[in-house]
Amino acid sequence: MGAFILRRLAQSVVTVLGVMVVTFLLFRGVAGDIAAAHLGARAEESQKADWRRRHGYDRPLLLNVHDRFVLTDHSAGDRPFQVRDAAGVAGAVDAMALVPVALDDDPRTGQLAGRYAWGLSSDSPLEVLTASAPAEGGAMRIQPSGGEAFEVDLAEVRTVGDLADAIRSHPDNAGRVTAEIR
Repeated sequence: MGAFILRRLAQSVVTVLGVMVVTFLLFRGVAGDIAAAHLGARAEESQKADWRRRHGYDRPLLLNVHDRFVLTDHSAGDRPFQVRDAAGVAGAVDAMALVPVALDDDPRTGQLAGRYAWGLSSDSPLEVLTASAPAEGGAMRIQPSGGEAFEVDLAEVRTVGDLADAIRSHPDNAGRVTAEIR
């Protein structure tokens, strides 16, 4: 009798999980424009795009549980926004694979983003961004589009949150470059 109850309980759990997955996929794939449903039919396209970005609906379904490390340049200068290894050798900074992306509607801001990482958070080790390449020592040279470049020392950086804090709080940054997880 006990085996029968346990078997039925296990079947119930599998059934409930299956219904949850099917419901999730239906809402994500068939629901239409969820931003328009939430904001109303009269919402402007820029408002809908902002809502989708803030709530993660701008990413492909399979990448929706992934996040990436994003650097945003607010200096609006004439030069390209670049991040390089300060020593000029292939190292952890190059392994981050920071590439230009269009995550922002404002053309005056430049953005660089790393690869998508499963469950990326401020507590994630830096190796998650560098695809397990060693991240010990060295420095990251950030060249905003306007103003002088600055170097962020990576010697004490162990987590993604440490890296974001080191960039944001660098004395030569002065708010020109922000770092966040999206």
